[in-house]
Amino acid sequence: MRYYLIDAFTDRAFAGNPAAVCLLENPIPDELMASIAREMNLSETAFVLREGDAWHLRWFTPAVEVPLCGHGTLATARALREEGLVSGRDVRFRSLSGDLAAHYREDWIELDFPSLPPVPAPLPDNFLEALNIDIMPRWTGVNTHRYWLIDMGAAALVRTLSPDRTATMALKVPGIIVTGPISENMRLATLKTWAAVPAPKLVIAVGACAISGGAFRDHPEQHNGIGTFLPVDLFVPGCPPHPYTILDGLLRLLGRV
Repeated sequence: MRYYLIDAFTDRAFAGNPAAVCLLENPIPDELMASIAREMNLSETAFVLREGDAWHLRWFTPAVEVPLCGHGTLATARALREEGLVSGRDVRFRSLSGDLAAHYREDWIELDFPSLPPVPAPLPDNFLEALNIDIMPRWTGVNTHRYWLIDMGAAALVRTLSPDRTATMALKVPGIIVTGPISENMRLATLKTWAAVPAPKLVIAVGACAISGGAFRDHPEQHNGIGTFLPVDLFVPGCPPHPYTILDGLLRLLGRV
């Protein structure tokens, strides 16, 4: 078995979002894949095996198998091209999330992923207590992979969130997103803060919600990202961004790399 360590979403080593990619020649037991992922100790380790005209792709964290991983898929597409195992413009994967595709565009790789939106659902017992939320969310829902979305109705409530880490781990769900839009009042407060700060000053949009509105894009209380009313000096993509991505962006903005 050959493997790669690839930094996604960057053009320099030891930055971006790292993933391991294991190129399998034959199937291996799930227990072995889990052990390899623990040994790699990265956020995700991808395992890929040719399966007819496509590739069977799985992702493991050091603790569990996950149904979908963006940067792990991107890294896998790059590893297959580097190994010469894919020569066309497209590569297709079969995964727990269904069929996925990666398209090679010169030096870029474009991913085609399924949309898995949440549907309205009441929160299970102990969720609010584990998250230390003492008011009722505006909306809650879950998607087919059991990822929960909790809309608090205001970004200010998200900023003050202080979840109990032990209690949230005990909920036994793969992920919880707590979010809220920036209201019109918050836009005005942001503009006033910008006007009051003396030069030199910077605007850094961190995460999909700050960049484009995220899950609340085109919502009447949302402005589709801070860039619609202030000049942005740095966009840091992700939902949420990997800490290395944030650090790399800041260092590049300051001319330190």
